[in-house]
Amino acid sequence: MAETRAIPPHCEDPSLVISYPAHRGGRMHFSGVSSICFRPYMKHLVSGGADGNVLMWGLQSCHESRRQIRRPYCLQGHKAPVCSVAVSPLDTVVASGSKDKTVRLWIPRVYAKSTVIKGHSGTVRSIAFNPSGEYLLSASDDKCMKVWDVETEKFAFALLGHLNWVRSAEFNNDGRSIVSGSDDRTIRLWDVESRQCIHQYIDILGMVRSARFHPEGKCIASCGTDECIQIWDTRSKRLVQHYAADTGTVNTVSFHPSGDYLLSTCDDGGLRLWDLREGQLLYMLKGHEGSTNCAEFCKSGDFFASGSADEQVMNFKT
Repeated sequence: MAETRAIPPHCEDPSLVISYPAHRGGRMHFSGVSSICFRPYMKHLVSGGADGNVLMWGLQSCHESRRQIRRPYCLQGHKAPVCSVAVSPLDTVVASGSKDKTVRLWIPRVYAKSTVIKGHSGTVRSIAFNPSGEYLLSASDDKCMKVWDVETEKFAFALLGHLNWVRSAEFNNDGRSIVSGSDDRTIRLWDVESRQCIHQYIDILGMVRSARFHPEGKCIASCGTDECIQIWDTRSKRLVQHYAADTGTVNTVSFHPSGDYLLSTCDDGGLRLWDLREGQLLYMLKGHEGSTNCAEFCKSGDFFASGSADEQVMNFKT
């Protein structure tokens, strides 16, 4: 198991390791990057783009010069922009969700063929595996979340209740709960066994773009069009921290594996790292030239990557 490294206090700013440049045509995104994640064993960085492609960037080239960057593996099949990508915990399956209303399951190799899962009547905004990798969760503009059996590729069950597009959904680390965020300005907490909503967080002023579990499940971070980040306690069900970004819609949030830090992306192109223990902004990074749409830590916490409307994928060392 990879060791989780906490970010030391008063350390130097996170440093850019490599920027995978935009390249119109060929095998790189040419319409913006919408989603990003690391493969568990740090072999590749996976990104989904508005061009409809899923790309796998080799991380072995991170310390090489830009001239030596290898072209990414390109997984093609979606008929519309890719909104979300995820990799199974055992690194056996790459999943993608798209505006073409489908989910695709890929075996991560060059020119991989995909299995198409159809079940939503709207854009698939978010996908996530449960901790064992047995199930895949999808969330859609059809206001519905669906859970799929990965091995059989069959529908398992649905979660209904949101009144508008569901932008974000994921399992917690014990697989017993699901959190979802929606344009209906609510965050909902679901029990997997009973398949019921067990709580709604409703004191939210904007549409929710992202809702994520703390690694230990003790709180939820959310963000959205109200230009702020909120931390909700899953036990008391109360708001415990509030951070004002004041720079436009906050698109995504991602916890550091230690749970002590939170990474956020914003329409202003900035990447912000928040210290949750001290309750303050730790770093603000400005590398992208367009809206920063996504960012994610690797499993160890040593690196994080970001993707932007400027068609760039950037990899940083913490």
